[in-house]
Amino acid sequence: MQKRISRGFIIVLILFAVIFDVLSFVPILNSIIVVAGQFVMACLFYLAGVNIFKNKPAVMYVLTTIVEFIPVASTLPFFLVETLAIIALSRAEKA
Repeated sequence: MQKRISRGFIIVLILFAVIFDVLSFVPILNSIIVVAGQFVMACLFYLAGVNIFKNKPAVMYVLTTIVEFIPVASTLPFFLVETLAIIALSRAEKA
């Protein structure tokens, strides 16, 4: 059985999500931030021991990536929503 994500790592994940959400407000940077941000978040989740490419986390990850490419919708905090949802799914799985 895998260990749960530590509180410290949850704070790091949320901090990165907030940073990417704030940076996605800049229209010129939005496409770059979406790609780089999703890559960084995937790596961080991997380091935390979460496989985001299985079932529910994968669906959340793909939907968030698609929505972040929509200009007006990208101003909403989807990186944070995605991060919180994947953390919740991971913690529920490992409980």
